[in-house]
Amino acid sequence: MGLIGPLADDQKHVLGGWSAAGDWKQCVSVRQGIQNLLQDQIEVFYAKGSNLIEDPLILQQLNAFSNDISLDNRSADIMIEEAVQIAQKSDVIIAVVGEAQSMSTEGGCRVDIGLPECQKRLLKALFETQKPVILVLMNGRPLTLPWEHEHAQAILETWFAGTETGNAVAEVLFGFYNPSGKLTSTFPRHVGQIPLYYNHKRTGRPFDPNRFIDRFKVNRIRTHFN
Repeated sequence: MGLIGPLADDQKHVLGGWSAAGDWKQCVSVRQGIQNLLQDQIEVFYAKGSNLIEDPLILQQLNAFSNDISLDNRSADIMIEEAVQIAQKSDVIIAVVGEAQSMSTEGGCRVDIGLPECQKRLLKALFETQKPVILVLMNGRPLTLPWEHEHAQAILETWFAGTETGNAVAEVLFGFYNPSGKLTSTFPRHVGQIPLYYNHKRTGRPFDPNRFIDRFKVNRIRTHFN
C-alpha cells in the first residue's frame, strides 16, 4: 500500500485551528495509526509527495504567529517523482491531503476553497498511474472537489479529528469501523455557489410575480403605518 501526501505523517495539523492548549506532540498521525493497527501485517510505502502549500504570500500570513508550516527543501518534481515510484509498486494509494490548521481559523477566509495547487499536481500524477486512489481529507470547511471526486475511488472526510486521528482513520480505512456519519454541510462544486441553503432558493430566480405582488402589498402597509 502507498501512503502519500503532505498530511499522511503529520501531527501538527490534525488538532485544527481551535485546539487551544492541545499538544500536537501527543497526536497520532495516519501513518502511525496504520502501524499501530496492523503492525507487520501490511507493507506500507510512504512518501510526502508535495508540500502542504507553496504560495509564499499565503505561507507568510499563515506563519505570522507560529511556524506551523515548513517547506520541504526538495523540489516539487522530485517529491512527485518519489510518490509516483511508490504508487507504481503499490496495490492501492491512500492520499492524505487538505488544509493546514491555520487556513480555516477566525479570519481565515479563502477565495479559492479547493485543494492548494501543489497538492492538485500531486494527485494528478497519482491518478495517471491508473492505481486506485483513496483520498483522506483533513480540512476545517467544505472544499470544492469536483475533479477529485471524478477520479478518486473513495473520499474519506475526517475534518480535524484531534489527537486520535491516525488510529481512527486506520480503523475506518481497513474496515474495523463503518464510516456511517452523515455530513452536516454541503460541499459546493464551485465557490460561486456559496452560500448554500437547504430550505429555500439562494436567489430571486425564477421570478414569481405573485410573490412579488404580495411582498409589495406588505411593504405598502408597513410604510402606511410607519
